[in-house]
Formats: sequence, C-alpha cells, structure tokens
Amino acid sequence: ALPIYPSVVSLREDLQRWLDHRPLGIARPGLTYVATRFVRRHRAAVAVAALAILGLIATSVTALWQAHEARLMAARADHARTFLNALFLDANPYDAKRGAENVATILHDAGERIDTEFTDAPDMAILLRSTIASALLRLDQPKSARELYLRNLEQAKALYGAQAPQVGEDLSNMARSSEDS
Repeated sequence: ALPIYPSVVSLREDLQRWLDHRPLGIARPGLTYVATRFVRRHRAAVAVAALAILGLIATSVTALWQAHEARLMAARADHARTFLNALFLDANPYDAKRGAENVATILHDAGERIDTEFTDAPDMAILLRSTIASALLRLDQPKSARELYLRNLEQAKALYGAQAPQVGEDLSNMARSSEDS
C-alpha cells in the first residue's frame, strides 16, 4: 500500500527530504534506512571516521604485537642472564681449586647445554656459543672452540641462509680457531 499524504505540502517536504538524503516523514523508518540516509548525506565525514577507526585498530594491533615481542625478548634475555650467571659462578677463575683446564671443561659443557636450553631462541644460542668459543680460544682450547663454531655455522645457515653475513662471521671464526690449533 502506498502512503497517502494528507496535503501537497507534506508531499513536497518528503520530496525535499528525499533529495537531501534525509529520512522521509510519511512512514516510520527503520534503523538501517536512517543509517543509510545519514551515510549518504555525510559521506566524507563517515569516510574520515572509518579511516580513523581503522587507524586506531591498526595501531592497537601493532602495539600489542610489539609488547608481545618485547616480553619474549625480555624472557630470552633473562634466560641468557641466568645461564651466564650460573656459568660464571661455576667458572670462577679466582677459585683456587679450579685451574684453567677445569674452567675449559665447564665452558665446553656449557656450550653443549646451549642446544637444549635455547631451542626457542636460536639467535641467542648462536651468540652465547660464539662467546663461549671465544673464551675457549683464549684458554688455548681450539678444538672445543671449533666444535662450537661449527655448530654455530650449521645453525646460522639454517636460520639465516647460506649467504647471510652471520654465516661469513662463523666461517671466519672457524678459520681463526683452526689457526690456533
């Protein structure tokens, strides 16, 4: 059934409302109809508001992701700190009971433990292994250092690719450990 206008003035007002993208006065409009007319009337403002909302959502998601990454990195750093703290307590060079050979054994054992303790942080494992291997070289233990550098080389290739700078650094460390033997 078509709506019946009580007067020509009412019809003229509804025609003007229709041309202005406003809800018609003859019928009780639904929410969707009113919203559609509003969006048509204020396209630019609605577009700007939608972009602002999308920007806020994107910023929030990015902030949450960065917070998660920061927590993960903090946990890894704490794990490395705990590992190194225990290592240094075991390898105290001022302890009269321990000589350089015992310290080298402790460092070698710590290098072996890295594979099991840092499975979730291969980049941290590479860094710690390199540090321990360097200390072993200073203690005149090139064979143990070379084993750690070799493990680093394998892991760096798997993690970064064969052409990565980290692989070149590990190859250089391997050569240095071979020179010292």
